[in-house]
Amino acid sequence: MKTFSSKSKTVIWLLIGLNIALAIWVNNALGTPWGWIPTHLSLEKLPELVDLLAASQFLLLGFTLDQLFRFSIKRFNVRKKQGQIPVIVVEAGSILIYALIGLLGFILLFDQSISTLLAASGALGLAIGYAFRDMIVDVIASITLQTGHLVAIGDVIEYPENSATLIARVIEMDRRYVTL
Repeated sequence: MKTFSSKSKTVIWLLIGLNIALAIWVNNALGTPWGWIPTHLSLEKLPELVDLLAASQFLLLGFTLDQLFRFSIKRFNVRKKQGQIPVIVVEAGSILIYALIGLLGFILLFDQSISTLLAASGALGLAIGYAFRDMIVDVIASITLQTGHLVAIGDVIEYPENSATLIARVIEMDRRYVTL
């Protein structure tokens, strides 16, 4: 039976192979391994095969980078018992990877300027940040708790309740809750 690490390595190599195979297919179809060069998407026309190939390159690249990131974090956490990277940081990293690949795909597939896109998204980002400020504060506080190692899974906590001192062990930490 393969170990977890060898299964993950196999998946990573399979994804890298799929990226290369897709680039070869795009090269045979379009004459370039980068599908976004001859593709210019617009909302007026239905997507063609070349458009779908170019978009699938970004999807597969994003998924591959996310899996490589997750594998690296798991490998780091297995090797280092102290100072492990919490799950919420991994989730935030995955969101960042997909957001950057999505932004790159949008810029290259729709022929948009990054300066125009960033200028237009500034006010929108401010409005979204204000609307979700409570959730953002919760996530930042959770990341601070977990990365600062103020509370960790397995810690024993004493706390008063109804004039008695209760002792509990932390068994799980989520974005907003600590399960004792």
